Amino acid sequence: MRHRLEVSFVALAVILAISGFVLTTAATQSGVAERKTIPRTADGKPDFTGVWAGPGFTHRVGPNDTDTPAVTPYDLKKMAPFKPGGEALMNRPLTGDVLKDDPTAVCLPNGLPPQIVSPYAQQWIQTPGRMVVLYEYMHFFRV
Repeated sequence: MRHRLEVSFVALAVILAISGFVLTTAATQSGVAERKTIPRTADGKPDFTGVWAGPGFTHRVGPNDTDTPAVTPYDLKKMAPFKPGGEALMNRPLTGDVLKDDPTAVCLPNGLPPQIVSPYAQQWIQTPGRMVVLYEYMHFFRV
């Protein structure tokens, strides 16, 4: 009799644990985003400090990790909507001038918009009156 009671309690504990896991998983997959507060600096401005990666960034982790980011297909659904004229500017035709079309071809750093959508991470350091961006690609920075 005592063995049956112990087995019953163990079975009940397992059922409750599984139920709690299923309910927690269902709640997190409900499609309702968890509301988070925006981090702020001491003066109340939004704090952008952190490591950021664009929509093309994918990093392999595990035994085959080469410490090299993998390029993923460019997907407009992962991007914020364009402002009027922004999409035309993003997809403008090449000029034939390598300095304008792709400064990285001559070992110059590209600008902020192309770097943000690149497959490389960047670290942003925000202080009062300054924003420093350290880029993984070519190890350059902007202030």
